[in-house]
Amino acid sequence: MIEKLKDKYVFFDVDGTLSEYRYNNKLYSGGCPELGCQTLEDLLFSNLFSKARPLKTMQKIVSNLDSNRVFVLGTTVTNNEVEQKYTWLKENYPNIKHENICFISSTMLKPEVILEYCKHLNINKEDAVFVDDRLDVLRKAEELGITAYHPSSFVEKKYIIKKYMKIGIDIDDTLTDVKDELYQAAVDYAKSLGKKIEEENDFEDKNNNGNKWQEVFHFNYQELKYFLKDIQEEITNKALPREYVVDVINKLKEDGNEIIIITARDYEFHDDPYKYSKDWLDKNNIYYDKLVVNARDKKKACVEEKIDLFIDDSKTNCLAVASSGINTIRVCNEVTDAENCFNNWQDIYNYIKSNYNS
Repeated sequence: MIEKLKDKYVFFDVDGTLSEYRYNNKLYSGGCPELGCQTLEDLLFSNLFSKARPLKTMQKIVSNLDSNRVFVLGTTVTNNEVEQKYTWLKENYPNIKHENICFISSTMLKPEVILEYCKHLNINKEDAVFVDDRLDVLRKAEELGITAYHPSSFVEKKYIIKKYMKIGIDIDDTLTDVKDELYQAAVDYAKSLGKKIEEENDFEDKNNNGNKWQEVFHFNYQELKYFLKDIQEEITNKALPREYVVDVINKLKEDGNEIIIITARDYEFHDDPYKYSKDWLDKNNIYYDKLVVNARDKKKACVEEKIDLFIDDSKTNCLAVASSGINTIRVCNEVTDAENCFNNWQDIYNYIKSNYNS
């Protein structure tokens, strides 16, 4: 993947791209959504960026690029933030030139700024590459003809030096395949309640909190609880593991890896998500060293558990986890050309053996 950046003019975001998007062990400060993981007080008065964790994969990638063609295009709110980021970049990405660092106030202006740089430097926009962790701005860049990548695109074998790993694995639609059955059950339940719905082809509860079920099926909170507790639990309790799951997980353990099951099943919608999950895993003879429940924020759980490789069916979860520098594999039902996306657990094992445990 790094070869695609050679001889290009590459514009890197900072937060969530060159550094982990996290501060004071929080992804979101709970204040203003525009501020993200920092409060306004942090941005004005704290020495917050001195502790930001640089992503090792990105450090290695940037160090292998021509420093004359590497740019930083970040978003900042205060002068304090700007000064600290200059210092942080000098310490953690020393080959990025000071004059190639640009901070602006609006993330969504980044594609236009890149086009202005292209005019100023007299380069073709086809020779510019934009790397950012925000999907909305990446989509905008692509619409303007700029090649755009998410940081997860740069997780490659050459940067992985660990023989034995902590492997995090989701349950629903990763170890099982219940997505279609659950969706149809939701349709039937909504219709039984007299709801008028517009069915979706690619349904995903991206925030792992039930909001998407409410949005699409118009469930009120009590209806949502009934669906997730009674209907969902009945379906998932009877679900069988995907083909090869049991054998592959046993092989991964025999190879020396630690298996951590990480599920978003939570205490809001389930009486005892730990027992609910443990009973299914044990009944189906699925090995695990640790079971983590109530993990709506998969990125947070993976960082806390020091996961090296995370396997999940959700593209949203995989992108979020990958943004913290953790390698991911996505389980999907469709056939795809994506390097780290598979619909067969035997293929997942072969990929792990050739890329990580080799």
